[in-house]
Amino acid sequence: MTGEECLAYIAQKHHVSHEAILSHDRHRYVVEARHDLCRTLRAHGWPLQAIGAFIGRDHTTVSYALRKADRK
Repeated sequence: MTGEECLAYIAQKHHVSHEAILSHDRHRYVVEARHDLCRTLRAHGWPLQAIGAFIGRDHTTVSYALRKADRK
């Protein structure tokens, strides 16, 4: 699955725009969608660095997002 396909799926699932997910918006519903995107990309075999590059964040931020998403 491509990054754009995952992004479209997550945006529709969470009722959030693509732009909001990739932005630095910190509203809870946007952050949850972003974390879900990270989890979905990781489940499709993406490395942390590639996920970070796709969403415009550092790989350590992606690692943190995945840990947060696993707690729910």
